[in-house]
Amino acid sequence: MNLNELKTLAQEGNKDAIYELGTKYFTGDGVPIDSKEGEKWIRKAIQLGDDRAMNDLAGRLIHGVGVKKNQEEAYQLYRQAIELRNPRAMASFGVIQIEIHKNWDEGEQLLKEAIELGNTYALTELGWRLIQYKDEREEGEKLLRKAASVEEIYALFYLGQFIINDIIPGSTEEAKTLLRKASDKGHVDAMRILGNHMLSGKKIKKNPPFGLLLLKQSASHGNLEAMFDVAEYLMSEVRTPEAMQEAVMHLTKAAQFEHPLAMQVLGRLLMDGVQVEKNFEEGLFWLRKSAETGNPGSMYLLGSGMLEGQYPQSSPEEGMEWIRKAAPDYPPAMYVLGYYLLENRETAEEGIFWIFQASQAGVPEAIETISRLENMKRDQ
Repeated sequence: MNLNELKTLAQEGNKDAIYELGTKYFTGDGVPIDSKEGEKWIRKAIQLGDDRAMNDLAGRLIHGVGVKKNQEEAYQLYRQAIELRNPRAMASFGVIQIEIHKNWDEGEQLLKEAIELGNTYALTELGWRLIQYKDEREEGEKLLRKAASVEEIYALFYLGQFIINDIIPGSTEEAKTLLRKASDKGHVDAMRILGNHMLSGKKIKKNPPFGLLLLKQSASHGNLEAMFDVAEYLMSEVRTPEAMQEAVMHLTKAAQFEHPLAMQVLGRLLMDGVQVEKNFEEGLFWLRKSAETGNPGSMYLLGSGMLEGQYPQSSPEEGMEWIRKAAPDYPPAMYVLGYYLLENRETAEEGIFWIFQASQAGVPEAIETISRLENMKRDQ
């Protein structure tokens, strides 16, 4: 059926044609994407009681895809579609109940109802959650394998991931096959995981060229972790000038989307000028941005540099603020905080506390300091 015939049927009030036309405008299937036109026709289908349209628009309203976000209306549409026994709506709303509202019982019930109606998405969504949230590995595996038997992409991914991490039984060859199938279907996390395993050779036979290719494919689809992984591999294993340039390109892309570690590494590279053109100001900009996301490593680097007077237009007081923020989650910062507090009699007790915490975490300087303090106490 061509577009003109579809429009004619839709204008005559054919529910299926109305739904299909709205979907085409939303997705750009055979027509230019026009979200307003898509919403208009989908809402007409909803008025005619089309449960598919209810589910589709609810999903868009939840995420603000092509329409303005509206959680309340989305939930209402999901419930209407569920009343009409739409299995995808049951599955989607079940996931929302578990993940957003922490209502496992209602979410599980909806997913089970969707499974009874033959929805493979629900098999996957309940399967991996039973394994990861409830430690019900046997039942979760059973559901995932059923979904994987019809090549459901997310089931292939989760099965492969659980097997390779020794969470459920299976061989590394089976895990490799499952992850490869998911990768071939476009699952970017499967590409990344399989790629990293092929680079390391720890559980899957080492194949750096293909592993790097998979990582780059994942990165090309916008996976920020893959962008960082590619850069890290190029910097640590390849290390040619061309590889460093490519690494900086991937780090920059990830940093622009506020990947904390990418911002941190890019910042240090630019500040130090190691194998890249030095740009201290830009490097400091990225390091500060990373720290502002709450990355303890960046907070520590920024604070330490300020305390040592390395960064212009900053103060030791600001440096101490960053070190304090980093300390609860970053042992080197515990030690630095303790070291500076120990210099002041009024804050010495707190300083000893932080140095002790750092020593417990294995920081060599902290262990040495605690040992020296204990010796001094014995000698008194």
